[in-house]
Amino acid sequence: MSNDREVEDDSIDNDTDLAESSTSAAIVESSSDDDAHVLARRARRLAHRGNLEGDKGETTEILVFTIGKQCFGIETRYVCEIRHVVDFTPLPGAPDWFVGITTLRGEFLPFVDLRKLIDTKVQGLANFPLVIVLGHEGAEFGILADATLDVQRLRADQILDPRSSNGDTASSLCSGVTEDATILLDGELLLQDERLVVDQSSVG
Repeated sequence: MSNDREVEDDSIDNDTDLAESSTSAAIVESSSDDDAHVLARRARRLAHRGNLEGDKGETTEILVFTIGKQCFGIETRYVCEIRHVVDFTPLPGAPDWFVGITTLRGEFLPFVDLRKLIDTKVQGLANFPLVIVLGHEGAEFGILADATLDVQRLRADQILDPRSSNGDTASSLCSGVTEDATILLDGELLLQDERLVVDQSSVG
């Protein structure tokens, strides 16, 4: 029985700026227009909150999202889109953090379970209704997430060394941790990680 799955085409486009994101309401498969509108409103609300923070010295803009009860953050410049997960295809023999693959605008997009990739313990069940698509100039892979919470601006003095925390956040892919225990991901290192590169010719 086929388990092919795809993602809905409601997205946050980061080509210009997250604060001026455009959202597509075209749905790839079996989803309602209401879902697309909810994501669109959420994207505009999150971006608006981030802009209200203003510039108080040098700041970094972070998208905060959850997996189970754990909060994670990644710089918005690495976020291409946020989509609802509809379907994906598991790949036999792949590493356990490599959940599966889907197609996005004709290209293969791998899905990653961040908990297993950075080997961190996360409390609570993860339902993974969303995928946060990361990339430089285009989609490269997606991180599965339960929810997006906010867009925040953090000063350098608000970002702590992950090794100073009590949690399991010392992965080389984690750039820091906040006082409220949000784990900050190093987007550049994630996108340079050869384990996350999919050979398009080998899938099909």
